[in-house]
This record gives sequence, C-alpha cells and structure tokens, in this order.
Amino acid sequence: MQITSQRLSDIVAAIRAESGEDAKLINKRRHSRLEVEAKVEIAAVSKEIVPRRYSALTRDIAYGGIGLFQSVPASSGQQIVVRLPLGKGQIILVRSRIAHCRVLAYSLFGVGVEFEDEVGLDFLEQLALASEEELKRIRQSILA
Repeated sequence: MQITSQRLSDIVAAIRAESGEDAKLINKRRHSRLEVEAKVEIAAVSKEIVPRRYSALTRDIAYGGIGLFQSVPASSGQQIVVRLPLGKGQIILVRSRIAHCRVLAYSLFGVGVEFEDEVGLDFLEQLALASEEELKRIRQSILA
C-alpha cells in the first residue's frame, strides 16, 4: 500500500509541528524518504495474544513505509498498526508489516516498516477492549 500524497503531506506537517524540525529528503530508495523525528504509537498485532502497545521514534517516512527506532525487537513479517498524526488532532492508523529489524545498540533496534492498508478508528476500541479482557484474565489467574 502507498499512502496518498495528501496524507503523507499531512503526516509530515504534523510531525514537523510536533518536533519543530524540518524534514530532509533522502533519495536512496524506491520511494523518496523524508527524514523526520517524532514519537509514534505502535500496536503489535497477533491472533494468539492481545496486541502489545509501545512507542517508537520515527527515522524517516515515505509513501510506502516508515523507518523506526525502538526498544522492542521485531520479526520480519510481523504485523503492526502504526498510529500517525494528521494534524489538527486527527490521526491515521496504518496496518503495516515489519520488513526488517536490525540491532543498532543494546536495546535499540532499527526497524523498516512497509504500509499495507489503513484501518478504521474502531480498531482502537477493539484494542482497548482486548487489553481490558486480558487484564481481567491475568487478575483472575493471580487471585485464583
């Protein structure tokens, strides 16, 4: 999936506004990338377990994907949902796939992510409900 030019423009403008930095264009890849630094929220999606949520730092973004720095290791092919700002308090949720994960330093990973498709905001509600159900299950197992 490629995000539209307008969406990419909105995301980069929102990240620039949050970080106060200008983006630099990188032309070494299939899609030109913009260097941007901002905190984004990630949900690692799996059918077997409740989605795990964590934060990552963007490295760069392009029409087809995003580069991240994170403290959580990831596996190639793993499904994630990336929460990106659109500005004016709006967000976009993009279902994505981990293309690669490289160890950069102790507990620091460089992750390449390919966008797959946009998911609706109802995904956030499902995530919250799943997390609540998992918490109940854990409480019951501990207190039993």
